[in-house]
Amino acid sequence: VITGLVAFALYLPAFNLFITSTGEEREKRQLLALLLTPVRPLELVASKAIFYACGSLIVSLIVVGLYQPSMVLDPRLFLSVLLGSVGYVSIGTVLVSFIRRQTTISTVSMLYLMGVGAIVSLAKVLFVFNWLRMFLIENYLYRLLQQILTGEPANREHYIAIAEMGFL
Repeated sequence: VITGLVAFALYLPAFNLFITSTGEEREKRQLLALLLTPVRPLELVASKAIFYACGSLIVSLIVVGLYQPSMVLDPRLFLSVLLGSVGYVSIGTVLVSFIRRQTTISTVSMLYLMGVGAIVSLAKVLFVFNWLRMFLIENYLYRLLQQILTGEPANREHYIAIAEMGFL
């Protein structure tokens, strides 16, 4: 259960809140006003991404700290959560660049969760979905979090999985 809570603590701020707030600002024309300031558009998007990635990182570490405070010091946990939050912000940035309407962004956020759930569930019975699962950040993130939170000792495979998630 704690693994799911940590994964959701990563997803909610870094993906859902990031794309929802950005879409809302764009639809209300507030983003245009911000883009007309001396700040470059890339700097503006980067600052929003950093804010939501850091917020996601902090919330997920708080969830782990409430479960077992000593685990917060595990470098594998920190790297996994950091890469997870950056990964979700990256996915959100791509989606926000394509989708223009706020209502569509909210729907896409829900469809993303449903699609990931369907792919992960069907991967157990159909080979095609097992191949698709390899392209999902959740495939690596959830497994790593589960290994770390169950107290499995650090080994080479953990760091390989962290590197795979970083390259994804």
